[in-house]
Amino acid sequence: MSKQTIWNELKCRGFSDIAAAAIMGNMEAESNCVSFRVQGDFSKDYIRSQEYTAQVDAGNINQHEFVYDGPGGGGYGLCQWTYPTRKAGLYYQAFNEWQCSIGDEALQIAWLASELKQPEFSKVLQTLKTSASIKECSDIFCKQFERPADQSEAALKTRSDFARAFYQDFSQAEAEDPGGIPDASGKIEITEEQLKEFSKAMLIEKTLRDLLRLVGDLDE
Repeated sequence: MSKQTIWNELKCRGFSDIAAAAIMGNMEAESNCVSFRVQGDFSKDYIRSQEYTAQVDAGNINQHEFVYDGPGGGGYGLCQWTYPTRKAGLYYQAFNEWQCSIGDEALQIAWLASELKQPEFSKVLQTLKTSASIKECSDIFCKQFERPADQSEAALKTRSDFARAFYQDFSQAEAEDPGGIPDASGKIEITEEQLKEFSKAMLIEKTLRDLLRLVGDLDE
């Protein structure tokens, strides 16, 4: 599944452009948006992850082993699910409801959407639904849904930068964040480059007005 298709799946689940971008920015940091990836796998084409997924799908790695004995620390999938009860839910949905591969992208997005409806993640879902700030959505998804060990400002910035890139690539909205979409406080974020361009435009406008006045004086 391409990243465009992951975006489309999130949109079909009712997520806004900003929310979808924030979620995908975190997925990019967690798994490079590879749904069958196991934690710590940096092999070419993620061969080790493909082999592991095939073993789970075939039943050679059973539910208990998938949930509790996952390789590389246990993280798996788009969001690198690690906590046993959350992995158990993903496993159950794959083999008892969807009857598909544990690495299926649409399955994992459906599981993500289902998890977000749980009381534990109510604040995350509310922010994704209402916030107009990619940074705010990305940060809360990281801190309260993903819960990685590294929640430093640098790590949060990396995820929100990924999110903005996805927004710019896939969003059909006229405005982008930053640059026109207010954050939660209602303030407009303006970059230094945008400020310079604005100043240039104002200077050009002033010059044109002065010329028009001069032309008017000469005609008189």
